[in-house]
Amino acid sequence: MRNRSERAVREALWRLIEPRASLTTAPATSAPLFLRAPWVAALWGATLLTVVALLTLGRIRVPLVAHGTVVAAATDPDSVALLLLLPPAARSYVRVGQLASLDTGVRTLELQVVGVDPTLLDAATARRRFADPASLIAQLDAPKLVVRLSRCGTAGCLTSCAGGSFAATASIGTRSLASYVMSTS
Repeated sequence: MRNRSERAVREALWRLIEPRASLTTAPATSAPLFLRAPWVAALWGATLLTVVALLTLGRIRVPLVAHGTVVAAATDPDSVALLLLLPPAARSYVRVGQLASLDTGVRTLELQVVGVDPTLLDAATARRRFADPASLIAQLDAPKLVVRLSRCGTAGCLTSCAGGSFAATASIGTRSLASYVMSTS
């Protein structure tokens, strides 16, 4: 070190390459990110809550019910069949052996499904297939799925004359609550 300026340059170079104490100790003592920026914690909390809510909604099952009408139709001059008329969309869900709730006005009967017609019923087909189709045609505003019901259930038997009609529902399975959010119809 010959002169003072060389010594100053040398000391400046040593200061540049030596680690600074304030920089190495600062990250170790600083607060975590969620305390420095609370919006990050709120965002993660909202995301987690949304995921848990969707998973919960996907696990909750509610009954899928089709509303229709039961009509006592004369198939022959001396026989009456109970026909449950449902929307065509219920075709893939209705099976033989399921129960349909029939509201007679006085009591509710649970009747078993004994058959499902393969074709939809419209007014022209009803006129050809049934002896007295007037009450049946009155319920056919559009083609309907025909489900044949038993006359007797666990709560008793239904004795009705041809032409009687009753409100009915058929439980055709279950659906998750999340599917209501995702459905387009």
